[in-house]
Amino acid sequence: MSEMMKIPYFDKTTNADFGSIRLMGIDEYHNEIYVLGKKNLGKRYGNILMGIAEILGVKEELLTVDCMSRVNWSMKIGGFTSRRMGWVSLGRPVLGKGTEAAFLDLVNLVEITRMKVMKKVQVR
Repeated sequence: MSEMMKIPYFDKTTNADFGSIRLMGIDEYHNEIYVLGKKNLGKRYGNILMGIAEILGVKEELLTVDCMSRVNWSMKIGGFTSRRMGWVSLGRPVLGKGTEAAFLDLVNLVEITRMKVMKKVQVR
C-alpha cells in the first residue's frame, strides 16, 4: 500500500478534481499522458474530447482510454468510503486491496493502449 500512495493523486482526489485534466507524465513516444476524472459521464466525455480535438484539427493526436471497466467493486467502495465519506482509515485499505486485485487488468489496459499508440505512430 505504501507504494500505491506514491502514485500522484492515488486516493487524494476531491469533488473539485472531477472535470479537471491533469498531466501525469510523458510516455516513451514523448506523448503527454493526462488523467481526467469524469464521474458518471461514461463514454460521453471521451466523445466530447474527440469532438473538440476534431474541431481543433488534432483528432489524430488524441487517444482516450476509459479505465472504468478495470475498476472493481472494492476500488469503488474503498474510494467512495475514503474520499466521499472521509473515512480514510476504513476506505483506503479496501481501495488498496481492490487495486492490488485489479493490478494485472490495469497493466493489460496499459499494454493495449501502448499497442494502439504504436499503431498511430506507425501510421504518421
